[in-house]
Amino acid sequence: MQKKEGISLAVTLEVIVVAMVITVILHVPAQVFGSAVNCNIISAAGGNVGLDSDCDGFPDSLEQTGFTFPGTAAGSIPGFNSATGWSATTLDPSVKDLFVILAPAATGSLFPSDAITILTSAAHNDLGITVHPIAAAQADSYLHVTPVQRAIKITESTVANSSYFGLTEPGWTAVNYPDKTGSKSSLVYTTAIQTYVTANCPASGCYLWNAPTTKMTAAQMVQAIIRHTIAHEAGHQMQLAPIADQALGYHYPACNAVGCTPSILDQSIYVVGGVFYVGEDYTTADLAAVNLLQTYCYLPTTKLQTITSCVSTSNCATSAYECIYP
Repeated sequence: MQKKEGISLAVTLEVIVVAMVITVILHVPAQVFGSAVNCNIISAAGGNVGLDSDCDGFPDSLEQTGFTFPGTAAGSIPGFNSATGWSATTLDPSVKDLFVILAPAATGSLFPSDAITILTSAAHNDLGITVHPIAAAQADSYLHVTPVQRAIKITESTVANSSYFGLTEPGWTAVNYPDKTGSKSSLVYTTAIQTYVTANCPASGCYLWNAPTTKMTAAQMVQAIIRHTIAHEAGHQMQLAPIADQALGYHYPACNAVGCTPSILDQSIYVVGGVFYVGEDYTTADLAAVNLLQTYCYLPTTKLQTITSCVSTSNCATSAYECIYP
């Protein structure tokens, strides 16, 4: 797992290490949906598409009517129903909507059936967003679900010798595909996770830090860490852990002191005596940092992306640039 996009420093990924940690359990607030902050959506051509009250990349008009997915697979999502209010299966112009694609390995996948439960559960996701899982074929080849907004994608890798549990490189996020291929995404190295857990979970069983009396098998712990890693990499794509540490990148320091509690964007996971300190919740700072959209200047001839935000090409260095949203 690594720093999010737009950072010029070298990539930093967490390597899982062993250390003594003592923690206490803290309660996490239930999901609270955000209020309108009013964004205007800008198309790639620089035209104003419409008001986006919740700044999630979908204009209010579209969130009222719903839309059909642009990919080769059939499907659509309904618009907001004012009579019934918010729903996890519909759009809502006052609540950020995020579409997530899981890409398990073709063979030997270790992704659990509830792989994105941390993202979809109100008990863990206090980011003020509604997560909609979709099939890869429902988005287009650039991961677009509408002409101006993309899904995020989490891909499983079964590479056995990875030193890392997850990876999100700069330029791979939902708001930034400088090569416009849409073929890249966050990676979760499930075989590496399995190897590590097997080496550190005793045959008699192991435990999560916040469930010290609930014995888990190694296979159950593997699934818990996969769920954590998926939520971690999705967090990078949403630009969480907003303050960059020069040593850790866009992560929080690992839980390694008396009284600490692990969070999802911690730089690493620790284990001692068969107890795994796996963060399952986002932080208050993450709630304020959620960013599902960004405009930037893009030079098609060289595939160069700048950090310059824009409302039209006139805000970019030359007329050769495009103002891309998202």
